[in-house]
Formats: sequence, structure tokens, C-alpha cells
Amino acid sequence: MVRVISDIPSKLYGKILEIIEAGHYDGLTQFILAACDNQVAMHSKAIESIEQSLASASEPCEIPEPSPKSKSRKSSKESKSKKTSSKKKPEITLDPSSIQSALHFFKMPSSQPSSLLEPMKEYIDEWPWGQTNRYLPLKMVVRAIVNLYSDGSWPNLWDVMESLKEPSAIIGSMLTDSDRKLKRIREDALATALPRVDSEKSQERFVKSFLSAITPTGLFYPGGAFFYGFTRWNEDRSVGLTTNGMVFCRLINPILDGSDFAGSNTLSPEEIEFLSSHALELPGESHAFSTIKKALDNRMNLSPTEFSESVASLLGEDPESGGFRMKFSGVLSRMIELRLICRKWQGTRAFYSSIAKVGE
Repeated sequence: MVRVISDIPSKLYGKILEIIEAGHYDGLTQFILAACDNQVAMHSKAIESIEQSLASASEPCEIPEPSPKSKSRKSSKESKSKKTSSKKKPEITLDPSSIQSALHFFKMPSSQPSSLLEPMKEYIDEWPWGQTNRYLPLKMVVRAIVNLYSDGSWPNLWDVMESLKEPSAIIGSMLTDSDRKLKRIREDALATALPRVDSEKSQERFVKSFLSAITPTGLFYPGGAFFYGFTRWNEDRSVGLTTNGMVFCRLINPILDGSDFAGSNTLSPEEIEFLSSHALELPGESHAFSTIKKALDNRMNLSPTEFSESVASLLGEDPESGGFRMKFSGVLSRMIELRLICRKWQGTRAFYSSIAKVGE
């Protein structure tokens, strides 16, 4: 790992902090690594660009002759607002009907599809993709899929990918403004990992991280819903839910079912209980959780550096590599949300402790 010291204009640095504080990245290091990867990718061929940005332990699957519907890009002018401080974002005004439409898209399904699918073993055997760092986005994915189910048929994968963007961005924007108004710190932000209506890149990243990405040549890269065994794609290019995906789909969610944008949780107690149990049934996630817990066993208040080095040592990986940091930060965020480990702050310094044993 090469250490680079560089001067950054204060205005640019302020904007970077805004993005990090909104919860889209777990820290400055992750942001810079992602920015470097993206810039390198821009100067490579299109296929290399996507493969580098989505590289994971999984081998991509090929979906023959992809024929996604032509995208109808909605040109929405970004509302210009007066300059604010580096820690404030311009408030996004959304029409109430748009909010209701988005909530309707993610509503609790009234019935269950007649045919549920088996999870894809090649994905549930691996550590989930590192940018799968929250569970509310996974909830949105499974709700979208089942609500697009029609006439006994699962929806087209490309249709789901495109349909997810606008409603998820509306929910994300509402929660971002709620976080700002209620002055939630980054640890407690509800909008973490969700896109915004004023950022197409965040919408693309959301879909890739939590559902899937498809390269121009038809290579398929799984997102979090596949690693968690909630979804499966079929040879006819459709995507459907597994039994566990449907169970998760039908659990009450405080945001999607209660419209509680001023609340403090993105998951209900029932969802936390289910996800904690379900994670241990997935070989990849169970190994990830166990590795994290082993690094914390009998050790209190580990610093981030001590923690990452301990986990990397157990895995035989370089703690400074971008791939490891991404994977590590993802599982860390998931375990904190499920209250399996605890992150405490002393001023600007974070320390980690175990608060429960995996499997107990």
C-alpha cells in the first residue's frame, strides 16, 4: 500500500465530508479508494471499467443477448440553492403524491406468489459484496420484485433494476432531509446507502450494490439480495424471490409501512430477529460474522486499526488492500445494525466491542 499526501481545496473537501456524513461511505479512506477506482476505470475499456468497480470473489455469470428496454432518462434540473455550510445539504422538495407513489411501490404485498425459488448456492457461500452495508435497501429490493410480479410470472431483471431507481431515490431523499433536520449523527442516519433524486450516480450505485449489475456484454454481477439468498435470476432473464426473501418481504418495516421518516430505526425488532437468524444459515455471511466475533473475543475497545488488522490476520489478507477494507466495512456495518457488535465514540475516535455472541 502506497501512502499519498495531497492538498485538497477546502470547498471540495467540504463536499466530500457531506457525502460521507450522509452515510454513502464509511469514512474518508473508503471514499478516496472508490474515487481512485472510478477514475482509473474511466480510462479503461467499458467492460474493464464495470468489472473493476464490481470485482468480488464471485465469477460473473453470463446472461445471453441482453435486451434491456431503452432507458427513458428523466431530465430533472437540479434546483440551485444558496450556498450552505459544508455540513448542510440543500433541502429537496418533493410532491406529496410522489412520496405516496414511492411508498406504494414498496408496499406490503397483499398475496404471495405461487412459485418461490431456491437461493443460488454459488453466492450464499461467499462473503456478501462489501457495499451491501445496510438492510433497508435489501427490503426495498424484495418488495419491488414481488410487487412487479404479475400474471404468475416474475419480472424481468432489467425492468426491476430500472424501476427501482426513482422510488428508492425519493425515499432516500426524504430520509436524508429527515436526518439533516433532526441532526442525526452519521452512526444514526436513516438514509445511509440510499440514493437521492438529485444524483443519478447514487441511484446506479444503489441498484448495483443491492440487486445486480450487468455489463454491456451481458455479464451479471450479483448484489446483496443474491448474497443473502433472497433472490434468484432465471434463464428467461426474470428475477424472483426465494422462501426467505418472501419471509423478509412480509415483515413490517417502520419506514416503508409506517412512513416514519422522523423515527429512529430502519428495521423492526422482528426484522432484526429474522435477519440475525437468517445470516447464520448463509455459509458466507456466517463465516463473516464468526470471523468478526473471533477478532473481538475477550478484547474490549479495539481501535479501528487494531480491529481491521486482527480480522485481516484471521483471513490471511492484507489489511491495507482496498478489497479487504471494502469487504470488512460492509460486514461491520451489517453487524452493527443487527446489534451484534458495538461501535463507541470517544471524541473523534471509534472503538469496537462485542455485545453478543453469534449463534446465542
